[in-house]
Amino acid sequence: MQKYLSPVIRFLFCVFIILKAPYCFPQSIIDSLEQALTEQPESDKPGTLILLSEEYRKTDVRKSIKTASIALSLARKLELRKEEASALNEIGRSLNRQSDYKKAIEYFEKSLEIRQILLAENPDDHEIKSKISKSLNNIGNAYYSLGDFKNAADYLEKSAAVKKECNDEKGAAITLLGLGNIYNRWGQYKKAVENYQEAQNFFE
Repeated sequence: MQKYLSPVIRFLFCVFIILKAPYCFPQSIIDSLEQALTEQPESDKPGTLILLSEEYRKTDVRKSIKTASIALSLARKLELRKEEASALNEIGRSLNRQSDYKKAIEYFEKSLEIRQILLAENPDDHEIKSKISKSLNNIGNAYYSLGDFKNAADYLEKSAAVKKECNDEKGAAITLLGLGNIYNRWGQYKKAVENYQEAQNFFE
């Protein structure tokens, strides 16, 4: 079975890496966001700080965490729950970049909890559903990095289900590829093939 999986895994892994590769934004993006902070009202600053945190993470993880933490404090002060959840998620992503997976999971779970509450209040909000799928994906990937394949698979399966519900075919395909990789590493080759094949259907 491993011999059969080898070419499939190589091909799909390449697709996965291409789709997941981060875009490189010029310094002008950071400059524009920093300038916006000096001009916008306080209520808009958490969102801008979160975007800045995401940009900083590409070159300076500590600065990313510091910026997201400022966004978190301001969002809590202004009682902006969506921004609070996003700031928690950004901190988790930066901790994940630092390989502090357990702490990253704590922040991802806090973000997920807030987003689930928001969804309960707004059941038809597809933006929140999309963010929930990302939270689930982040948690699953962190567990994968810890070698906890069971929890990793559980969270990615939930993420894929939400993405399908939101008709996010590309997102579902990427998550299914990740799920296939988990099952392959776990030694559950039949499930790995099933997820790879389902992902391939979205690309056809």
